[in-house]
Amino acid sequence: MKDLIESLKKDIALTFEGADIRSVKFASTMLKNNGFSEIPAEYADFLKMTNGLVWNGIEFYGSKGYDREGKDYSLPGIVDVNMDFMGFDALAGKLIVGRAPEELLVYAAKDERWQCVDRCDFMVVQVAPSFKELFVSFMDGMV
Repeated sequence: MKDLIESLKKDIALTFEGADIRSVKFASTMLKNNGFSEIPAEYADFLKMTNGLVWNGIEFYGSKGYDREGKDYSLPGIVDVNMDFMGFDALAGKLIVGRAPEELLVYAAKDERWQCVDRCDFMVVQVAPSFKELFVSFMDGMV
């Protein structure tokens, strides 16, 4: 993962300083207190490398949001994004970790699987057994 993130940085990916463990635990607690799953360990490890990532229309959310003043763009944090989708039954039991132009990237806690779901009807279009495999499926071969 580190090598792929470094390659993306060279390809003008927007990355952030890695999250500290307290920030990840705080976001996990906020999520859990609002009925979502905690941040999975594999995603927490990703956040320690870069606390969010934006590249080529693909976003992965960090433990906090970032306002990019003067750039007319902000990257929301993982808690805010999940709260925005709280009322959608089709996403119950799923933690949104990112988005692509036409999909949401989620962790389905019940199945312990990573999914790519359509942003309009929330139908599952791809399943991966690990975050790394989901991440690589969107990033690998594009840099």
